[in-house]
Amino acid sequence: MKLDDQCLMIAQRPIRISPEPQQLKDILIGIDDGGVRGSFHLPSEHKHNPHIRSTHMVYITYNCPERFREITFEELLRGDFNLANLSTGGHGATRTVICNKVPPRIMRITKVEQMILQLQAFNQQYESLRLTTPRSSLYNHFSIPKASGGLRWIDAPNSDLMKALKELKTLFQSWMFADHHTCAFAYVEDRSVLSAAKRHQKFNAWWYAHFDFHGFFPSTTPAFVLSQFELIYPFNLILASPTGRAELLKALDLCFLNGALPQGTPISPLITNIMMIPFDHAFAKAVNHFESGKHNPDGTPITDRLCYTRYADDIIVSCKVIFNFHAVERLIVQLLSQMNAPFTLNETKTQFHSRAGRNWILGVMLNKDNQITVGYRKNKIFKATIDTYFRDKQKGKKWPDEDLQSFQGNITWFKDVQPDTTKYIIQKYNAKYGLDLETCIKADLAPLNVTA
Repeated sequence: MKLDDQCLMIAQRPIRISPEPQQLKDILIGIDDGGVRGSFHLPSEHKHNPHIRSTHMVYITYNCPERFREITFEELLRGDFNLANLSTGGHGATRTVICNKVPPRIMRITKVEQMILQLQAFNQQYESLRLTTPRSSLYNHFSIPKASGGLRWIDAPNSDLMKALKELKTLFQSWMFADHHTCAFAYVEDRSVLSAAKRHQKFNAWWYAHFDFHGFFPSTTPAFVLSQFELIYPFNLILASPTGRAELLKALDLCFLNGALPQGTPISPLITNIMMIPFDHAFAKAVNHFESGKHNPDGTPITDRLCYTRYADDIIVSCKVIFNFHAVERLIVQLLSQMNAPFTLNETKTQFHSRAGRNWILGVMLNKDNQITVGYRKNKIFKATIDTYFRDKQKGKKWPDEDLQSFQGNITWFKDVQPDTTKYIIQKYNAKYGLDLETCIKADLAPLNVTA
């Protein structure tokens, strides 16, 4: 059989290497999980050589199934328990371990040769797209308003390129046990802005620091992605092969536009989550036992436990007590420098505040009672929208389908964020107008029954 035919056959059936979570846990038992807690540094190999071969410091990430602990007698007496606080793992939770090389037992289930053949088949099928000049002709370019003000530039692939990038995304995901660190919440199935906020809510934090990367997508280059993939299983194994390196470089080239990672493609978010695994792991370890700068009477340092989440280029760090956010900021800058990141920390956007004030987390608010809300202003707009809709309906004025769909989506969002408050608001206006809001919207969106 010719190599081309073999490639095409293999490419039609993506490799799923992931064993069951418990099996994987058994395989990984005994592997070092990444150094001393509270370490401020990435491994020295990463610091001094961004082009690390497969035999040095590989990050392996796998999914964690949801587990429940027993309710303690004290919790039962106090009545202050809930299911969210009794569970760990699940809903996108992962565990990352670091080892000097891929363990033999994982090597035995990793089909590197077949992965390379899949890359070859992919590159052959979409070679014409990769060679298209200019590359920008494969995209539709437009801008959308940013929530923080200004415009966000979007490069949306045409149908042919979209198909190719979706296939490549499927390949990458089929090769990995998990494709994101447990602290990453953007572009992850079953995770959202609300999930990230709930992580801090569950932690019962009081003080919050917000950090933002500058040029996260547009500054990300093929060279940087490659240097990160050298550290991450199973890409490190593919890159150890000259053929694998050449084919992976070709495939990754199709993911970039003018040397940058475009926003608007199906694979760009996945690439960012994979490439950030080393940073997320090092940072999460460091802040888990973060030196407060204070000392016990015996001279030993006092550490604070901080909670960390990353949503794309937005970093949230929280703590139950006030902490040195400037030291956390310096840590982020240090880690970015050590990994030779092409993007930087936008220090002008750094914020630090407590739940006693206007504590916004990615568009939602954690109030002083540790409840997640949308805030007074958004609630006011929501009420006004309901009132306007009912008034227009009484006048016989039908809203456009796009507006109704957007309104319906807003209602779902409000219910997710603040279910009790949203239920109260809707019931109040239902009673005022003698109508049912959601029933009316569904009826307005239902197609008309046309009879001959």
